[in-house]
Amino acid sequence: MFDLSSGDGFEPDDTIWADSTPAAPFAQSREPTGDLDDLSRRVVHLARAEARRSRPQSGAGAWVRRLLLGDVEPPRPLANPVLETLRRFCISVRLGEAQSEELAQTLMSKGHYDKAQITTARRMSLAG
Repeated sequence: MFDLSSGDGFEPDDTIWADSTPAAPFAQSREPTGDLDDLSRRVVHLARAEARRSRPQSGAGAWVRRLLLGDVEPPRPLANPVLETLRRFCISVRLGEAQSEELAQTLMSKGHYDKAQITTARRMSLAG
C-alpha cells in the first residue's frame, strides 16, 4: 500500500503490483449460473402467491368469491420495471399463458437475466 515510515510524504508500495495479472474488463459477460439474486427470488415467490388474483375474474365463481371475501383487487405493479416484467413472466408461466415466452425473450434480450436464470425462475414458478 503506502509507506508511511519516511517523513517526506506518501510513497506507493510497489509490492502490490508484483502480480501483474490484468484486471478483467468491465464489459466482459458473466458466466451463466442460473442463480437469482435475493430480490428476484422474492419477486418469483410473490408472483406464485398472486397468480390467481391476476387472472380476470368473471362468472359465478367470481361472484361467490367477492361475496365471501369482499372486493378483491388485482395485484398492483411493482415500481421497478425489470422486476415487474419478471413478476408478469412468472405469473404467465404459472397460469400457462403463451405470453411467458415473449416476456422471457424481453428479459434476456435486454440483458437483465440470462437463459439459466430464466429457467430457474420458470422452475420456481411452477413449483408447489
